[in-house]
Amino acid sequence: MPGKKHSGRTHDQGSAKPTNRVMLRLGPEHSSKDCHDLMLRLKAQAECLEEVLTDIRRQIDELECEEILEHIQEEQEELLDSD
Repeated sequence: MPGKKHSGRTHDQGSAKPTNRVMLRLGPEHSSKDCHDLMLRLKAQAECLEEVLTDIRRQIDELECEEILEHIQEEQEELLDSD
């Protein structure tokens, strides 16, 4: 209806573009280029963190495999000793 006021917030961060949300957080003293540069830097940092997490998960998997193998070897030795 014409004349009906919108009841939501004027700066609804949930539906705003990522650039607009960052601009709201940075404040008026930062330009759109500052915002874009910040977003690119954060994306690059996120990619690095994903790589680090992937490496950590791989190392954990390797350690778990080694631990399982050691446990199996111990059980085999116990079985051989009990004969």
